Amino acid sequence: MSASRHGGSLRRGTSFVVLLSYLSGCSSWGTHQGTPQELIEAKHPSVVRVTRVDGSRVELTGPILRSDTLLGLRKGAAARDSAASLVMIPFADIRELAVSRFDAGKTIALTAGIGLAIVLVAAAADCCGPDFQNTDSLKSSPLVYSWDGHTWRLDSGTFAGAITEGAARADVDNLLYAVPKRGTLRLRVANELQETDYLDALVVLAVDHDPAIGVAPGGDGRLFSVGRLVPPARATDLAGRDALAAVRAADSVGWESVATGRDPAAPGDVRDGLELAFPRRGAMRARLVVDAQNTPWVPAMLTAFVTMHGRATPAWYHSLDTRPAKLQEFGAMMAREGFLQVSVWSGDRWLLRGAIGAPGPELAKRQVLPLDLTGLDGDTVRIRLESAPSFWWIDHVALDPSDERPMRVRTLDPVAATDAGGRDVLPLLTQVDRRYYTMETGDAAELRFQVPPVPAGQARSYLVRSTGWYRIRAAAEGEPEVALLDRLLAEPSAGSRFSVERMNHVLRAAGER
Repeated sequence: MSASRHGGSLRRGTSFVVLLSYLSGCSSWGTHQGTPQELIEAKHPSVVRVTRVDGSRVELTGPILRSDTLLGLRKGAAARDSAASLVMIPFADIRELAVSRFDAGKTIALTAGIGLAIVLVAAAADCCGPDFQNTDSLKSSPLVYSWDGHTWRLDSGTFAGAITEGAARADVDNLLYAVPKRGTLRLRVANELQETDYLDALVVLAVDHDPAIGVAPGGDGRLFSVGRLVPPARATDLAGRDALAAVRAADSVGWESVATGRDPAAPGDVRDGLELAFPRRGAMRARLVVDAQNTPWVPAMLTAFVTMHGRATPAWYHSLDTRPAKLQEFGAMMAREGFLQVSVWSGDRWLLRGAIGAPGPELAKRQVLPLDLTGLDGDTVRIRLESAPSFWWIDHVALDPSDERPMRVRTLDPVAATDAGGRDVLPLLTQVDRRYYTMETGDAAELRFQVPPVPAGQARSYLVRSTGWYRIRAAAEGEPEVALLDRLLAEPSAGSRFSVERMNHVLRAAGER
């Protein structure tokens, strides 16, 4: 019953391909036959093979449509080369289009994500100015790797969105690959991005519980038991397209927005999400369980927002650190535009019940939100998840109506912490005191924890709690875009509208190359 992270790093932006259904003449690489609509909805392909009229072939990851052109990344392209590997093929040049679905049971070491968001970021870096030049910003900050007894495995991205010291926060995430050996658990923290990370403290939570349940965190770091999950009976996106197969199970086949055809002036086009229906079974309370991650478009938009401050960027950071009202304004915008807002249908209107916080784009994270169902009529619980289009990839949504189960939580401090140069950094990581372990690009450290024996008849889950913040290396040049920044901070859905405008601009510019 533990949180599931199928496919490991494969889920870094898994398939966003829902647009190829507009094309005809598709056949699969294997034995499956069917229309494009059937292939996309049933198989969720993430790779296409294009045969041009001249007989040449190319395999593309994350294909999308723009007008009469098919766009995608040449298969195997690394993130640093993604802009140069963007391929655009007019429909008139396509003789045959074949699709192939990835094997979600394999763990594939990918340098870049698969899907629409990585293509958008690549296209933006190639055609749309300095705001998008840092195409390395496709991960969370910093990264936590677990030693599974044989190798290091990426297990968590931490405190996404905490881009200044005033916004420093604690982040809790399940460690699915951590396997203690001879009473010692090993973790590795690393900064692999063009930024500076400030890690204040890192501890492991050892949670002993009944083997029939699992454990997962809420947005505030509180731990919840996770029992038998009830899948949705129905799920559609906000345009009414069926999404049940994408989110019914934690299987690396997930849902994400359709990015094309959106009008930034139309309120219905600047927000997206899911509407789900669950059998209530008489429950008065339940816990919503969501396995999801941000797409790479989110850090691209965050970097663009920072860059808008121009030469005033240092002063803006300082205001967030010294003026609580400014930090609150920024945090409210981030939550309003980027968090996954959760509402429950009361019978005549949607009632906001909370939000799922930004997990970052590197790995899907399981998060829990308690729901009060008292006062709701009927035998069905309807839930609405909503955010900016293309900000979220959602693998799995479920309800847990069971009672909260007892758990024993022990906090394990590191007993050793050494950076790559052999320096002892343990004194910097044992408590939240603003004595930071500062990590520049390429820096890493290994931490070791002594773990107690698991009590007889119990199962154990490990989670990591990290506290800190990071600083994006965005260019502090030019005049700040004051009017735009003020609108983004104050106006509801302005950030979503800006994101849609940028997506349209990127796709239009890429299609004109």
